[in-house]
Amino acid sequence: MAKIVVTALDLEMPDATDISSEITAANLEFTAEMKDTTDFESAGWRERISGLKEFTLNFTMQIDTSNANWNAMWTNFLAGTAMTFDAQVDGGSAASTANPSVTGSVIPNTHSVGGSIGEVHTVSFAFPSTGAPTFVVA
Repeated sequence: MAKIVVTALDLEMPDATDISSEITAANLEFTAEMKDTTDFESAGWRERISGLKEFTLNFTMQIDTSNANWNAMWTNFLAGTAMTFDAQVDGGSAASTANPSVTGSVIPNTHSVGGSIGEVHTVSFAFPSTGAPTFVVA
């Protein structure tokens, strides 16, 4: 399996605004509920089926509080407004099976501001999905 080093992640949100120059880390976490279907014929082993699915967009930004993109995130967080996003590991290349573009809608619900003495001011976000993501591979 080929390995890559992430150097040109592209993340656009809200309203198709490219925030790539402000983020230091990002990931999409996909999960599915596990529903227990264990019965008396399971021979002592649990059996499960996959239930509802969701994803969460997590990312960290380097910002100052006058930053327009951070202010837009904060405004949407306060209002509980869904935002669209488009993410791609290699933003300098076209979408492909090796470099898919993922788009979707997320609702801001976690907003973590912090820092340490002498460190860059960062803000971390965790935005759960509303609806299914779209994968563009060509």
